[in-house]
Amino acid sequence: MTNKGSGYTAEPTITVTGSGTGILVSPRLVNTTVRSFDTTIKFDRITYTSSIKDWTSNTAYTQGDVVAYQNTVLGTQEVYDVILNFTSGATFSVENTSNIPVLTIKEDSDFTNTADRIAAYYYPTEGMLGDDLELLQKGTGYLGSKVRGPGFDQDPGFDSGNFDVIAFDNFEIDSDGLAVLAGLDTNISSLFTDLELGTRPEDINIDGAGFVDTYNSHAPEELVPGRVYDTLDMEVYTHASNDYEKDGNAMEIRYTSFTDTTGAVTEFPWGRTDKVQMIIIH
Repeated sequence: MTNKGSGYTAEPTITVTGSGTGILVSPRLVNTTVRSFDTTIKFDRITYTSSIKDWTSNTAYTQGDVVAYQNTVLGTQEVYDVILNFTSGATFSVENTSNIPVLTIKEDSDFTNTADRIAAYYYPTEGMLGDDLELLQKGTGYLGSKVRGPGFDQDPGFDSGNFDVIAFDNFEIDSDGLAVLAGLDTNISSLFTDLELGTRPEDINIDGAGFVDTYNSHAPEELVPGRVYDTLDMEVYTHASNDYEKDGNAMEIRYTSFTDTTGAVTEFPWGRTDKVQMIIIH
């Protein structure tokens, strides 16, 4: 064979030159290349959240931000580094209104954790898990049932909120005659007069978890959660002040006399019979 060729991707054609009949020719392809693999495994499921921002119209972005743009027409998603401060327009563009580039494609190898890669490239379609990090990275979210109460900025008291800021008098009276916030999914309360409370199947038992346990110590698979323990040494001292019983338990009391022209603040010890006028205690 004068030319055996190389790099075949399909059945080759053999051409025989010369005189004669009855020859049968069958090609035999041999691959003598030794294959090897270099495998790199990243243990970087170590974060609870991602810093990548989804692109939205008419939004200000700052240099250093990482922005993911989802192309719903092509069904693809690409990630960009913001190289100049800009405000997005109605449609996606890598340039600002002055035709100056503000976005550059981010290299895949630049991502340092799994959460960012998921936020960057996961584009679910029908039948796939939702784009929620708690569904896609085990240990990211709290594993137990979540009960979230109202914040300290919500108060069911009468006339406690400005009517032009929040819902005016946003409260309702429950079955026990107590004022509670209106519009909540569930009200969990008790006056502790029910001796069978917590024993019925339909009761909701509120039981605080451990400082370190299966639920509260959750973490992404390659992050070892830690807890810092500390101790508190509390010492309480009683100020003896004006203590007519001499047992160290009386509080300091002062009074201002409106009949005293000097307006002096006077110490008032209990048991003094010469102070018979009205006093105002602060």
